[in-house]
Amino acid sequence: MTKSYHRRPDLVQYRQMLATLDPLALPLEGATLAGFGTDESHYLPTWRHLGAIIGHKNFLFLADCQASSWANRAMIDREGGIYCFPLAMNQPRPKILSDWIVSPPTIAREIISDDAEATDEPIGCGFEVPLGSLWFDIEQQQWHRCSERWLAVCSYALRNRQLQGLFDRLHKAELALKKLADRPGKEAALFEA
Repeated sequence: MTKSYHRRPDLVQYRQMLATLDPLALPLEGATLAGFGTDESHYLPTWRHLGAIIGHKNFLFLADCQASSWANRAMIDREGGIYCFPLAMNQPRPKILSDWIVSPPTIAREIISDDAEATDEPIGCGFEVPLGSLWFDIEQQQWHRCSERWLAVCSYALRNRQLQGLFDRLHKAELALKKLADRPGKEAALFEA
């Protein structure tokens, strides 16, 4: 059985886009977009407009994984830009990443914070893999070759929070099972189920 969802005509949905200059968080561009649509096609025009505002393309463009389509990455590279996007975890990336974690293709290194107040304790570890790729521009009917560095990074703080969350959930489940075992029902088959 499938459920059908209908848009309420009286409920307007929208998305808000904001591009800022860090570390000041100075707003450079903002836009209100229709609520029903994808963000992928807005990143390249936003990057181009930011280059026009700043006056050059020599800045690091950070965005979410929706910006990481082959076309966006290749066009920014071809036009002389620099980007850093988390890659969407669609096939075959999860398998590639899992293989790399088991057997890193390059040397894994500890990450030390450059914060003046931080200690020399590592905050994580990771490795980078240089990769080349080809992208075919359908409009211009030509290939573009680009080089990327894929980074695999483990934050020790995030890892510890995730492990603690897992242990908390396991402990909660164990307590619930013990509570059930302490007061079994009258039907043995129901308890076993």
